[in-house]
Amino acid sequence: MTTNVLLSRLPTQDHGRMYGGLLVLRVLTRKYEFRDDEERAPLGPIINASFPVLLSLMQQLSADTSSSQQIAEFMKLICKIFWSATFMSVPDILLQQEQFSGWMMCFHQAMRRPLPWDQLRASLDDRRKWIWFKALKWVLHITYRLFNRYGEPRLCNAGSDQQFGQLFETHVSSQFLEDQLHVLHPLAAGQYLSPRVSNLALQYLTRAIELKGTYKQLKPHVDGLLNQVVLPLLCFDAEDAELWEEDPQEFVRKGYDVLEDMLGTKTAAGNFVSTLAQKKPKTHLPPLMARLVEVMNAHAAAVKAGNVPVELARQMDGAMLAIGSLSNTLKTREPYRSQLEAMLAAHVLPTFNSQHGHLRAKACWLAKEFADIQFSEGGSGAGPLFDTMLQAVINALHDSELPVRVEAVMALRSFVEELADVAPLKPVLAQLMDSIFKLMNEVENEELVFTLEVVVDKFGDDIAPYAVNLARNLTAAFWKYSGQADGEDEGDEDDQAAVAAYGCLKALNTLLDGVAEMKHLLPVLEEIILPIMAKCISSDGQDVLEDVLELLAYFTYFGELSPRLWSLWPQLHALVMDFGIDYWENILIPLDNFISRGTDVYLASSNPNYQESVFTMVQHTLAGDFEELNMISAVKLMEVVLQNCSGKVDEWLQPYLQLTLTKLQTAENRLLRDELLLLVANALYYNSGATCAILQQFGALQQLFSMLFSFIFARSKKDKPAHFKGQQDKKVVVLGLLALLGLPDNALPPEIAAGLPQLLSGLIRLLVDLKTQQENAAAAAEEDEEEPEEDVDADDGDDDDAADDGQLEEDDAYMKKLRKQALKLLRGDTAENEEDSDDWTDDDEETIGSPLDDVDPFVSFADVLGGLQSAMPGRYQALIAGANGGVIAALQGMSEYAAQIKQKQAANAVQQ
Repeated sequence: MTTNVLLSRLPTQDHGRMYGGLLVLRVLTRKYEFRDDEERAPLGPIINASFPVLLSLMQQLSADTSSSQQIAEFMKLICKIFWSATFMSVPDILLQQEQFSGWMMCFHQAMRRPLPWDQLRASLDDRRKWIWFKALKWVLHITYRLFNRYGEPRLCNAGSDQQFGQLFETHVSSQFLEDQLHVLHPLAAGQYLSPRVSNLALQYLTRAIELKGTYKQLKPHVDGLLNQVVLPLLCFDAEDAELWEEDPQEFVRKGYDVLEDMLGTKTAAGNFVSTLAQKKPKTHLPPLMARLVEVMNAHAAAVKAGNVPVELARQMDGAMLAIGSLSNTLKTREPYRSQLEAMLAAHVLPTFNSQHGHLRAKACWLAKEFADIQFSEGGSGAGPLFDTMLQAVINALHDSELPVRVEAVMALRSFVEELADVAPLKPVLAQLMDSIFKLMNEVENEELVFTLEVVVDKFGDDIAPYAVNLARNLTAAFWKYSGQADGEDEGDEDDQAAVAAYGCLKALNTLLDGVAEMKHLLPVLEEIILPIMAKCISSDGQDVLEDVLELLAYFTYFGELSPRLWSLWPQLHALVMDFGIDYWENILIPLDNFISRGTDVYLASSNPNYQESVFTMVQHTLAGDFEELNMISAVKLMEVVLQNCSGKVDEWLQPYLQLTLTKLQTAENRLLRDELLLLVANALYYNSGATCAILQQFGALQQLFSMLFSFIFARSKKDKPAHFKGQQDKKVVVLGLLALLGLPDNALPPEIAAGLPQLLSGLIRLLVDLKTQQENAAAAAEEDEEEPEEDVDADDGDDDDAADDGQLEEDDAYMKKLRKQALKLLRGDTAENEEDSDDWTDDDEETIGSPLDDVDPFVSFADVLGGLQSAMPGRYQALIAGANGGVIAALQGMSEYAAQIKQKQAANAVQQ
């Protein structure tokens, strides 16, 4: 069907034909909704041809004052077409005055259109699905996105976006703000408004607070908006009460469902309150707090009188929710900060004993929000009030109402995180965990698992007596949640189950971290957890693979390498050969552990042949069309073999070097090239004579060493090493070159013999850089890294021009690396962070289980040079003959430094 034929079906009195044409256009624009500019190119002519026709239809519908639901249906469909067509950018046709004014006027009229309230049915489900609400929702969708994206022209991209932003700010912004207030008017009058409509209108007004012009327009309406719309929306209502009574599990699910939370009215109202307090604290926070205190005092008086009416209890619930939404502001601004403890004691603690279950739940929630404050008696995580609230939370774990127990578990996590001394909780630790496990059987909520993880982490060694039971419960929970997540029906519940399953693995890793040194527990835990590892080290576990590999890393590093663990090697192999290239960094850790801690098994086994497996995985990776960063771990695996199998894998030296030299010819990434040269350095350390012979056989000796020394001497803009940035990297290269230097005359290649002065200079360069790096790392370790807290109590005024930057999102890749560093399972092989580097610093690196740990490069340097001076004086003279004064001075300094290290080693040996 051509565009012209399609558009010819739209301006017709045949509503069925017109609806069909609109539906086709909707499907077409939906197809291109998320495409980039290049992929959206075919949509351009369609938009140019269809927008004038659609605008004409929309104008006709706006002019029709009848209450026909068909009008709402057509308006909704046209809005959805407009939404998809403008999702990625503004089409040029909207910059035409007639089109811009026409569309904006239609949206204005739609928001002002009187709704046929007589059609609204009594059933809640029918009300939410009312077609007039759906049509209005799509209008609000569009207006909020336009305002959020183009409301500040100065922040828009140059070109059509900025032009549209200027038109929007000049002609539309003010009117749309008034329209949003009009949309919310039924709520102020006590009428029903669908949650999504209320949510979108409040999102618009919340954004309006942040902009100078729109805030000035909104300011006179704020008090009325708060008292008549926002605060009432925060209150516990009849719909909440019905769900609480009839389906408490669903009440809990909705309360912690991300999508429900994002689209709900309470979230939108809370965001409005929070933004208002953050952006305009002087103007609006005092009257807002006065209103909330008024409600809390009325509730306190009713409690004292022995009867809290339902309506007042619901208002108190809303007031507590508002205060929790304001927590960040209240914790940092006076006089509110100094009044928090009084508020908690007078109004929150008594509510734990309320006759209304929803208030008991809200007390748990609000206590959680303020668990991290500095208490006047006790400080952080301690003191009488903190202890009293914690005890109230623990008591709430046994509440008769399910939502209260769930909120109590959530609150417990915050209190345990802040707890200064866990000793008082040790007697009830078993009880706490039992309560959490019982709830996990009643509701499917990942937050419960995360609370368990915090408890396990906080109590450390004290968790050992419960470790086996914990592992069994977490494993059972994992199978339950993962089974639900793998169900045929996809939806929010499946997503929640998947997150909960992930939480179980996180908790298991935390458990292993706490008991890893308790060798007697590991075989039992291995038996319990092994089925999860066996199942998930495959495509079945792709979503949780990193955490499953972390489990395996714990067992292979801290426990005995049982046949059950070795049986997982073929699965790791299959993973690499299938889709696991992106997980090489995680896979390397257990493979390293297998080789370094089970060297004899690795070398002796023929079925499976682990040595061939290593070569196959590495060959597959280096020869494949993969990201070069993902190849680095494959190269490291060859290094692991050479370091741990000294003198026992001679037959693999040539294949390893051949793979390395082949990849060096095409490698572009600095880190990969560094790692490939580190493999050569490891090969030299393993057997320098054989390595040189192989390199000569391939005709690569001179070219490779030229590259190596160019890398050694290359400097960054900050005059730091441009290559081999890690301490371990420098050490390996030094040891490889020293092994080369010690070759007998008949085995030393002529190319190397001719360049001995350069070799010495390279060694000195590496050792000087390594010594500086070690000294800097030691100095940094001694510094107190705790920075004093900023005085956030300063008067920040009501800065109308303040940009809402928010809190910057953590960089995922960095956090992943940081977490692995904390687990102490990664090898120390990354680099200092510089402006031209694409990795991170390893000044604090820890090399785990490397045979090179006990080899000091400075002592080795002094020993090799001393041996040369006595056994090969001619080579020694050739080595230093071309050295300049700086190199000779550095040589003397390194010799003296090595002597100091030897003295320390001797003293330590005597003490031991």
